[in-house]
Amino acid sequence: MRRTRLLGCFLLLGLFTSSLVTPPPVSATPRVPFNSFTASADDPSVNSYSLYTITFVTNQDITPTSKFTVNFPLAFDLTGIVVASSDQLNGGLGVTVFQGTDDTNNYVELTRDGTGTTVSAGQSVSITFGNVLNPSTVGSYQLDLRHAQNPGNSEGPISDNVSIVAGPLNHFTVTNTSDADIANQVAGTAFSIKITAKDQYSNTITSWTGTVNLSDDTGTLTPTSATISSGGTVTVANTQITKAQSNIRITASKTDTSGTSNFFTVAAGAVSSVKIVEGSSGDGTEFTTRSMTTDEVILLHAAGYDQYGNYSGDESVTWSVTGSIGTVSPGTGTSTTFNATSPGNGTVVADHATVTDDATGTITVSVGALAKIKILSGASGETAEVTTASVTNGNTLTVHAGGFDADDNYRSDEAVDWSVSGGIGTVSPTTGNTSTTFTATNPGTGIISATNGSLSDDTGTITVDPGALAQIILRTEPNNGGSAFGAYSMTADQSVTVYAAGYDGQGYYLGDQNVDWTSTGTLAPTVNSSGQSSFTFSPTVAPASGTIVGTLGALSDATGTISVSAGALNQIKILSGSSGETSEITTASLTSGNTLDMHAGGYDADGNYRGDESVTWSVLGGIGTVSPSSGTATTFTATIAGTGQVSASNGTQSDVTGDITVTGGGSLSYIRLRTETNGGGVELDTYTMTADETLTLYAAGYDAGGTYVGDQPVDWSGTGTLAPTISASGQTSFTFSPTTAPASGTIVGTHASVGSDATGTITVNPGVPVGSVTLIPVPSVLDADGTSTSTISSSKIYDSDNNLIGSGREFTIQIVPSGLGTITSADVNANRAGVQIASDANSELSFQYTAGTAGGTATIFATSDDGSATGDTTITLTGLEITEILAPATVSRGQNGAEVVMTVKNSGAGDVTINSNSAT
Repeated sequence: MRRTRLLGCFLLLGLFTSSLVTPPPVSATPRVPFNSFTASADDPSVNSYSLYTITFVTNQDITPTSKFTVNFPLAFDLTGIVVASSDQLNGGLGVTVFQGTDDTNNYVELTRDGTGTTVSAGQSVSITFGNVLNPSTVGSYQLDLRHAQNPGNSEGPISDNVSIVAGPLNHFTVTNTSDADIANQVAGTAFSIKITAKDQYSNTITSWTGTVNLSDDTGTLTPTSATISSGGTVTVANTQITKAQSNIRITASKTDTSGTSNFFTVAAGAVSSVKIVEGSSGDGTEFTTRSMTTDEVILLHAAGYDQYGNYSGDESVTWSVTGSIGTVSPGTGTSTTFNATSPGNGTVVADHATVTDDATGTITVSVGALAKIKILSGASGETAEVTTASVTNGNTLTVHAGGFDADDNYRSDEAVDWSVSGGIGTVSPTTGNTSTTFTATNPGTGIISATNGSLSDDTGTITVDPGALAQIILRTEPNNGGSAFGAYSMTADQSVTVYAAGYDGQGYYLGDQNVDWTSTGTLAPTVNSSGQSSFTFSPTVAPASGTIVGTLGALSDATGTISVSAGALNQIKILSGSSGETSEITTASLTSGNTLDMHAGGYDADGNYRGDESVTWSVLGGIGTVSPSSGTATTFTATIAGTGQVSASNGTQSDVTGDITVTGGGSLSYIRLRTETNGGGVELDTYTMTADETLTLYAAGYDAGGTYVGDQPVDWSGTGTLAPTISASGQTSFTFSPTTAPASGTIVGTHASVGSDATGTITVNPGVPVGSVTLIPVPSVLDADGTSTSTISSSKIYDSDNNLIGSGREFTIQIVPSGLGTITSADVNANRAGVQIASDANSELSFQYTAGTAGGTATIFATSDDGSATGDTTITLTGLEITEILAPATVSRGQNGAEVVMTVKNSGAGDVTINSNSAT
């Protein structure tokens, strides 16, 4: 701080005020030098206000008006000088300060005011003045003194040096040995620092001595003190910091005074060991002990440290786990994830290739939260998981549900809901229990399931194997099909197959079994078969009843009662008498006029009598008659001598007696023409047929009593226009195949001895149309205007015998394509598809076609609805239309070359050829 020093001699000398002026030029050439000059400051410390005393001896008298100038370097601040005093100079002494701009013109001027006495040359004179503010920089400064007895008469200069010294201790500096910043260091590596005592203005206090305390931000600095013995500074070698850290400063202190270095960084030294630290990277607390569950993971890394425990970066290590408590992944690297998988105690180890390894403290792993359930064998505990199992039908399997964490560590048994699929058995209990018992009830495969909320498990495939054969059941179908064979009714026509199904003690079907087959009751044929899984019973006797038995060792089963009745009617037999199962009539001899009762007995395929059957009766050989001619029984009356038989027929089955010989009786009396042989059919009355058909007639002979005595050979002839001409001799029948129609007449049969018989009128009509029909359209070309018509006529139409078909034969008319017109003649049969046109009396077709509106070629087809006659024709539809005619307004008679232009529109589908022509 600045101090102001006051003069103590103001009572002896006059007091003069000073003034600050711009300094005048100082004479550069002194005339007379001083004999001596000294200058001193009462306080030479930097930046202090000081009283300066100059002592000098001049070789001139000092007159009462002499003037002295003292020149200071510019670093001195002279503006505070206010007074001056001298013991040798009496009178007043004025002070003028000239604060200059450089070292040559910064001075104070001391002027006697003329009131004092002259001081002789050679005397020592001292003048004291103040206050002068010293420079802030330590050093030796030169002061110059001049003397002037009068203006322009200056002597000197004479010089002396004043030493400005440092001020009191203000702080210390901590630097490197070159007074620069301390560089970054490495932990534990020695380096040198320099401690310097400084004043307020950073001037080295060379005189300061003492012991300084040393410290740093890490607390690991050595040494902790240093002694400054000389020069105000000391160099401390072998300085060392063992803790790595950034922004470190070293502090030097003494009581209340201190100083710090620049910020610098101490880096870790070479890696010496690794420590396992939690997290992915970086410095941290070494991992010690931990309790955790198998649901948890820990991220660890290997932090490298120097010998002083400074973190030097993460190190790649080989990771491993002791105690089988889990896994690490990856196995090599700076970091790894420890996954706890099994309860127990263990550690994680970090193995470094070159430096000291590390291991965690004890890691205690306990089981994790419930994550899954497994179906285990037995009633409780950590047993084997049930994968696949085989259980014999009827046996049991006890299982329980074990709870496991996510790493498959067993926790405890868990209450679950139980179920079984595949229909192989049952579980009990089913809900809220840790265990259940599976009872196999049906061979096959399935699974047992356990459910606990969102958790569930299934066993592997549970195979239920069949038990031993314990029961035989006779069934109606193989492979456990159908039902148990109970009471059964059948006919002798049928067969039935019985199957021996085997079952275990639980009633599970084991397959059809080979057994020995027997029967009971009246069943026939008797059942006796061995070693077969089925038996087919085909009864031959009815009625009958009994059971069929299947036996295998000590096991057996029998059907219900099987009742056999006669089969379906397969044959009839002519039996003697009027009813019942009597003897069959083989041969018989009767005298004409006698009778024989008989009936028709029905039999199945095995010859079992079913009952009497209603049949149609007839006599063969013309030996008699039967009455009635239908029914279950009839009476044969012998009428004509000869040999014949009686026939019985129901339309499907028939029988004929053996030969019946009739002796005596009537002879042939007349004939009748009938439609069937052996007196069958009817006598032919009027009859209508076509030329496509045939007619066969039979000449039946009768005796005088009207008894049919057989078909007789006659001569055949015809009447009327029937063609071809009927002519045949000595035949019992004649087939007429007409070739001409229309025609009519009769057919006559003439017997050589008993006369003739004739049919009623036979009318022959034409057959169905056949062949090709020619269709002729008039006209064949029409405008496609939707209104133009054409009449289409046909050629005459014939049947297969070349007979005209006549009127009323229907033909279907079609147009292809269908859009090119319509048939506008009336449809004679609306029930048939298309348009139906009937032939007229001329055996021809005639119908009208109306054009469509599109041009093209329409094909018209005519097809007979019966027979095979067909025909077709085409009509061309044109689309030409004159839309405009342009001609001269007037034309002279006889004029040639008059141009007429016609515009024609082609609305049809065909091409149009334009031809030029001349008109007159």
